[in-house]
Amino acid sequence: MTTRIQIISRYAPAPNRSGPLTYLFDLMAHLAAHGFALELVVLDPWFDEKRFDAAVRNIASLAIMRLETLTAQKKAFSLK
Repeated sequence: MTTRIQIISRYAPAPNRSGPLTYLFDLMAHLAAHGFALELVVLDPWFDEKRFDAAVRNIASLAIMRLETLTAQKKAFSLK
């Protein structure tokens, strides 16, 4: 049985880039190398999925929280 991990981040990981992007990628690569199944949810509604590095696509399934989704959730949980 494979252990699944869902990672929710404001950052889109990328190898050999700035600090938090590379740190997240290295963490994900380490987990994937040890048999974990990864799902990455990026909380950036304007991020284009085509910009994900191929190395990231190889180690995780990807999802992006779109603006419509975030707006709907905000309305659903707003206190009036």
